[in-house]
Amino acid sequence: RGWKRLAPGFSRLPLPWEVVAGVAMLMLSEDLWVEAMGVLISVIFYLRPGELVRLRVRSLVPPLLAAGPGHQHWTLIMHEQ
Repeated sequence: RGWKRLAPGFSRLPLPWEVVAGVAMLMLSEDLWVEAMGVLISVIFYLRPGELVRLRVRSLVPPLLAAGPGHQHWTLIMHEQ
């Protein structure tokens, strides 16, 4: 029993993008917009379910235009302090 704990788990292959998009499209056809966006955001950002529900609007930080071309990307803050 103790040796089982020492054996590391294994990673699973991700779902193909076509499957993820299909699931989102089915949700959209049922007018489940928020849930469809949750599926897409979870896959794109490789989120765990609990991380998705903890996201807030303030978690999304806009780019700093005055900082130059190297800082023109949106940022998603996963763990606020």
